[in-house]
Amino acid sequence: MSFAVKLILILVIFGAFAAFLTYSQRKANRSVGQCTALVVRCPSCGNPATARARAWECPYCGDSGFVSDGLGEE
Repeated sequence: MSFAVKLILILVIFGAFAAFLTYSQRKANRSVGQCTALVVRCPSCGNPATARARAWECPYCGDSGFVSDGLGEE
């Protein structure tokens, strides 16, 4: 086999493997029961705080609270 044919085969195999990994990741992201987290800014220090369900907590300053229905309304 010539070098060009070998290179093309390697690229095709690599492309198929990359497509499989991408498909697997997309399928995993759609799993049932996957916990999703909303990242919000801490009102005290401005660092990212993690919100789960209706409560949020800042890992930097320790502040915590509940997420309101009217986010962004003041």
